[in-house]
Amino acid sequence: MAAVPYRAPPLHQAPAPLAVVSPLFCAPYAVPLTVTKKAISRSGRDFIVTDANGAEMLRVNGAIFSVHDRRVLLDAAGQPLLSMREKPRKLRSFN
Repeated sequence: MAAVPYRAPPLHQAPAPLAVVSPLFCAPYAVPLTVTKKAISRSGRDFIVTDANGAEMLRVNGAIFSVHDRRVLLDAAGQPLLSMREKPRKLRSFN
């Protein structure tokens, strides 16, 4: 039997990007973003994401009272993009 030579994939080919929310939020280059926690917040879980020029790109609003610690990601216009919730923690059983 003849040995089959190993051919590594070319290094210049990157995998195609996968848009989780929308292709509108994808860029072909790195975009520096800053995440800051809002100083005045009802829930204490609100964040703002800004670009290098200080323009608001995204906002995260946390629920005031929530069993699963629910948060909503909003675009710059205030339209909801997706909601997130914390995964319930499993209790450990000590046998």
